[in-house]
Amino acid sequence: LKNHYLPVIDGPRLSRIDSEAEVTRRNNAAARQKPNAIFLVGLEEEAIAKFKSKFPKNKQFPVATIEDLKNGTHGLQLRTSGCLLWGKDKIGLGLLTALREKKEIQFGEIQNSSSCVAFPESDLLVVCEEGDALAQVIAANYAYSIGAGLCLVPKVNEDDSERILESFYSIYEPKEKSTSVALEELRDEIKALGKNIPDRRYDIITFISKPFPWGFAYHECPSSHLFIYPDLGISLINNLAAEQPDSRAMGIAAVIDPQDFHAPEVEVIANLLADRHMMVRGFRGTNANVNDVSKMLELLPYDFLLITTHCGDSKGWRWTYEYLDSEKIPRNLVVDIAIGVGQTPGEEKLEVKQYIKFISLDGVDWNDKDKKQKLYIGEAIKDFIEFTRMDDGMKPIKKENIDRVKGSSMLKMFDDNLLVFPVAFADNTTPIIFNNACCSWHGLSKTFIFGNTRAYVGTLFQVTNTEAEEIAMRLLKSYFGKPLALALWRAQNDVYPNSIRRPYLLVGTHFQKLRTTVQSNAQYLIKRLLTSEKYWARTLQDFQGDNESNKKTIESNLKYIRQEIDGLKKHMEQRHLKTKIISI
Repeated sequence: LKNHYLPVIDGPRLSRIDSEAEVTRRNNAAARQKPNAIFLVGLEEEAIAKFKSKFPKNKQFPVATIEDLKNGTHGLQLRTSGCLLWGKDKIGLGLLTALREKKEIQFGEIQNSSSCVAFPESDLLVVCEEGDALAQVIAANYAYSIGAGLCLVPKVNEDDSERILESFYSIYEPKEKSTSVALEELRDEIKALGKNIPDRRYDIITFISKPFPWGFAYHECPSSHLFIYPDLGISLINNLAAEQPDSRAMGIAAVIDPQDFHAPEVEVIANLLADRHMMVRGFRGTNANVNDVSKMLELLPYDFLLITTHCGDSKGWRWTYEYLDSEKIPRNLVVDIAIGVGQTPGEEKLEVKQYIKFISLDGVDWNDKDKKQKLYIGEAIKDFIEFTRMDDGMKPIKKENIDRVKGSSMLKMFDDNLLVFPVAFADNTTPIIFNNACCSWHGLSKTFIFGNTRAYVGTLFQVTNTEAEEIAMRLLKSYFGKPLALALWRAQNDVYPNSIRRPYLLVGTHFQKLRTTVQSNAQYLIKRLLTSEKYWARTLQDFQGDNESNKKTIESNLKYIRQEIDGLKKHMEQRHLKTKIISI
């Protein structure tokens, strides 16, 4: 039905090391959506078996053929008002056409020439990058649900994508041309890649693609981005579920400010949020350390997070490994390594986390678009991870220092650099993140979206402290409560009038809003923390195995949760003091 979205998500990637997390993510997405029926279409038996214990039995319907769908006991009506014949390419356009004409669709040997399906009554446009059939299906369903047109653009090749993103990252490095000229050239190049996009003014454009800054080139109107990978379907569910009439408004905010530089807006914003009935948990100065912030990112059930610090790729090393994989194939693997270091409270030891970027395998560049034809990967990467995880760990045969590990995207904390891993953030809620740090869109946008962040605002290139303050104040004061894409667009128009500079980009649906209401936030938070405490205590009690590192992580998480509970109880006892920022 129009104004209704049919959620479609990909099956779990069971070949991944975290295959159980793949199943859990889909289970959690289904729980947020509250579906009447769940169709398991074309999944392998192993995947179907994984879901049997997750989804209610009376809602699961395995589908292998069209006949299974037509003859199923799901009770849903199927369309019978004719059939649309369509070619085997541009299937998203065909699906959107069939939805609007209320017909079934049948694919055959037909040539499709158009790249767009317009919707004359709408000034909304969804732009989807080609190359992923499932993404086109999701894009068509989404465009239909919001009454938008759909346009397909050619897939941007990896070389162009990496070069353009790198140009934004290094826009202020010394060069012959001015920054403005360089930004104009990047805008023109991106527009050339999107030449299929109709040349007209839209109210909103949503770009569905790889992490690529399409919106920078189309700042004549508000825009938003949705990433094809990872998990486009889950991202849309997270966005839509949060904006339903019965969904909970924002109540818990967290603020990260290591106070490495003067950021006067942080105190003002924290008080603004408190005045809007939010409980604000502050991590400032020494409290903004690697250990506490990394725990908070994962375990505290915040609805909104403001990050004000430095961000960028770290120095590191290039390591070369040689090993015999489990298929008895000799391997030569080159990786770049960056590390984040945190002090474990109360212990004389450091916790070190690694970011690993694959550079080449057996002499073939990892970014080579034809690597699958040139190289048999097999078990090489999986074995590498297993070998390096062993207590006596596989050692590199060669080490080199390098000035930058691309994609490492470290956040500067009070004590060291924080390496953010793609975990389920905010205790499995779906928060909104405003990362008001330089170059924070690179790398971290994908990381946070994978961790179930429903909306993420970051920067493509460096911004001054003054710019960051002005954008933040407009988003969180002047345009609070407006659709986030519109609010960000207006804020940047205010700060950068008649300028090519548009450093901020939004990932998430355009209609996400920063919205609050009077509600019992303290009671909500204490209830969530107590539930979390029970979970981690039970996990520790049931722990089996000899992996001491995993056990210590569970103990550390439990300790953190209990500290937060104690701090919150003290705050609740002293709330007559009207403290607006909790700083435990």
